[in-house]
Amino acid sequence: ISELEQSAINEAIKKVINDAKTLNQLRNSIVHELAANPSIQSIEKRCLQSKSLYNSIYSLSYKIYKEKRIIFKNLQKNPEKLSR
Repeated sequence: ISELEQSAINEAIKKVINDAKTLNQLRNSIVHELAANPSIQSIEKRCLQSKSLYNSIYSLSYKIYKEKRIIFKNLQKNPEKLSR
């Protein structure tokens, strides 16, 4: 993640980075909460939040991947565009 933050990135990639950080914080809170014997409902709520956030990250990451793949495919066909 830190490498992505230091590279040239667009708003979509920034959102993926921020959401990944949020997901990691949520994951950490779930792990720490488990030691305190939380209710099943509390665990379920956080797991559903995590799943929703993960699905959002995955969808946006896939969209970014498809866009970049097309760009690189076009550059491979027309390498002269790279030198501009």
